[in-house]
Amino acid sequence: MRLFVNLEEPVTDVCVNDSETLFARAGLRTVAVFRIADGKQVRSIRGHAKRLIRVAFLPSRELLITAGEDGFARIWNVKSGQPNGLAIGSGRGIHDIAIRPDGRQVALAPADGKVTRWDLNSRQSIGEIEAHDAEVTAVCYIRDATQLVSGGSDSRIKLWDVQSLEPVTKLGMVRAPVLRLTANDEDQRLVASYSFINISVWKYDDWDSCSFVSFANGPAVDISFTGDNPVLLSLSSGQT
Repeated sequence: MRLFVNLEEPVTDVCVNDSETLFARAGLRTVAVFRIADGKQVRSIRGHAKRLIRVAFLPSRELLITAGEDGFARIWNVKSGQPNGLAIGSGRGIHDIAIRPDGRQVALAPADGKVTRWDLNSRQSIGEIEAHDAEVTAVCYIRDATQLVSGGSDSRIKLWDVQSLEPVTKLGMVRAPVLRLTANDEDQRLVASYSFINISVWKYDDWDSCSFVSFANGPAVDISFTGDNPVLLSLSSGQT
């Protein structure tokens, strides 16, 4: 196990690139990028006016996307640490980012109940969904990005058709705000974490029922899949 040390800021999010050579960790305002092989920090990126919420590598490119409470998502060249084109967003605080597998489009979860989709080549909006009656807190693509899942502080999880932007179904409600969503198309599973110690797991072919997993040490505020098994990472202020 390698520990990536940065004592200047609490951790808000982490990610690893496709080739598993780089690790990025978001603090309140700064993203630190480390080389996994030796743990050396190779880049520090700073460019948001308010607190950072999410950081992710774009697939098959040396680009990083960040989003935060200032309501914008910004693309960065990892080698230079400089912005790559214009920022996207509408100035409404962003809670989550979903990247289409080909890296050409993203969906943003802003604080106004909508899900917005953006083309990363043109940096133009390509549609929005009136998704929730409260803040959208999580979003992810499933089924080769033909469908989109959104979760909100209203405790609801909804499935949307990407082409028509129409609802497909609502998943069973857990009476707690949704923190994160992640999916594995190969294994046909969707996982949601909440603001308490449980996560829910659904199979794509059975949205009417789910299984639960509990954690004794608090909520899983970040979740991701590795291979066939969900790897669950719990982060809190100041935690590595």
